[in-house]
Amino acid sequence: MARKNVLVIDESDLFREYLKSRIAASGADVEGAINGLDGIAKMRNALPDLVIVDYHLTRKTCKEVLEEKNRNP
Repeated sequence: MARKNVLVIDESDLFREYLKSRIAASGADVEGAINGLDGIAKMRNALPDLVIVDYHLTRKTCKEVLEEKNRNP
């Protein structure tokens, strides 16, 4: 079975790293993004199976990130 790719978009370094370590322990490949713009770029390149997004983001809002994901599946 192929490993799943997960993208965590959160501006809190501590929480982002915590989520990455917990998800990686379950056997998934995890990448982190530090803000909405970084998250959009990584979504285009990595094509994650799951995206975990903090609601309160700067540079691009959570809504803008999800709209971009919807426009470019």
